Amino acid sequence: MLTSRSKVVLGTLVGLVVPVITFFIFYRTSYAHTSFESYVRLLMFRSMISKVLAITALPNLLVFYLFLWLNKDLIARGVVVGTIMVALVVAVLYFVY
Repeated sequence: MLTSRSKVVLGTLVGLVVPVITFFIFYRTSYAHTSFESYVRLLMFRSMISKVLAITALPNLLVFYLFLWLNKDLIARGVVVGTIMVALVVAVLYFVY
């Protein structure tokens, strides 16, 4: 059985991995003809990297509600922590690029 702290850490990892998977799916469905490096450079050149990363965090909402529906409140809390971490990265990228 997981302790309460490890449940929050698990939720945080889920909250960080889901946007990465979503970003990769978005890349594969929209820009599969270019390399991943070119795709990231294109997003930075167009100042869209922060906007795309913000959109990739939206599936965390579904994951959050899924864990709440399953009565896994501590894991859902970790998903919120992971989403806040992604939001901080988006804010930094918004002001840098």
